[in-house]
Amino acid sequence: MFLKKCAALVLALMMLVPSLALGEEIPSYQPGDTIDLVFTVTENPHHAVGATLKLEYDHDVFELIPSSYVQNDAPIMSINIYGIPVGEAVPVSFLVRPNAPGGEYEIKILVEQAADIDENLVDGFAFSSYQVQIASAQDILAAEDEALRQQLEEALRALEEEKAYAAQLQEQIAALAGEKDDALKTAETATAAVSDLEAKLAAAVEEAQATLSTYTADAEAKYGAVFAATEVELNGAKAPGNRTEETNLGDLITDAM
Repeated sequence: MFLKKCAALVLALMMLVPSLALGEEIPSYQPGDTIDLVFTVTENPHHAVGATLKLEYDHDVFELIPSSYVQNDAPIMSINIYGIPVGEAVPVSFLVRPNAPGGEYEIKILVEQAADIDENLVDGFAFSSYQVQIASAQDILAAEDEALRQQLEEALRALEEEKAYAAQLQEQIAALAGEKDDALKTAETATAAVSDLEAKLAAAVEEAQATLSTYTADAEAKYGAVFAATEVELNGAKAPGNRTEETNLGDLITDAM
């Protein structure tokens, strides 16, 4: 019996945990986004092995993407659980319509009927459901405005930092310019002092030379004049002579002293 062959399938489905089940954090999408969902079995108290299902969602917001499980976008979608491979649940994908209004929406699989292994109809068989948040065009614009505002604030902060840095550089340049002016003034003062010393030195040298010239002229005038004469030749030799022995020049000098 075909239903018996599906028993292992449902047992595997019951062990799967929905990744975005109702009650967890609600994911958010925008118009144009694709939503991929995987529905799994959440309740099966009577051990159903097969079921006929319908997909329920807002058709003004979501456009169903056809797959091997669902083939059209009818208001009520029948899905035969027999076609699900062992170990997998029901994957369904949607496209958020371009003009979808913003808000919170639920997408779920409803069980029209379920049967156990003996083909008896049973109840309590259920699938996971999903809630998704769709951002409206106004929300998207507000988010973009907020992002632009943050970028602008960041740019303004960066500009203020650049201005502060430029002001700091200007202060440093002004300080260096002041140091340069001080150094130039110091150099000018030192140059003036050196010039003054050179002038004073030149004047002193000129005065000394004038004084020396007076004595030199007087000496030159007297130099070579004969003021005395001897009847004998005086011995002015050094050695042998005045440095090594007594001479008549040495005696004359000694007597004069």
